[in-house]
Amino acid sequence: MFILSALIWFKKLWDYFSPALESAPGNVNPPSNKVLCMIYNFSFNIMSSAIWRTLIYLLVVIILVTVSILHLVRDYR
Repeated sequence: MFILSALIWFKKLWDYFSPALESAPGNVNPPSNKVLCMIYNFSFNIMSSAIWRTLIYLLVVIILVTVSILHLVRDYR
């Protein structure tokens, strides 16, 4: 669940912590590593789609609720 959240927010974190280009202060270089670049593009596509972002957040909430209910049921016995 945390890995999924980290993948979704990777682009925002990269843009925040990477130094801006000197020629254009608002632009940030994408990662040069092939794997990181793939994750960066995946994150960009997810963040630009409200439907995918909502579905992923709902999945995370459903997982949290399911685990909480299972924990309560197990402790109740």
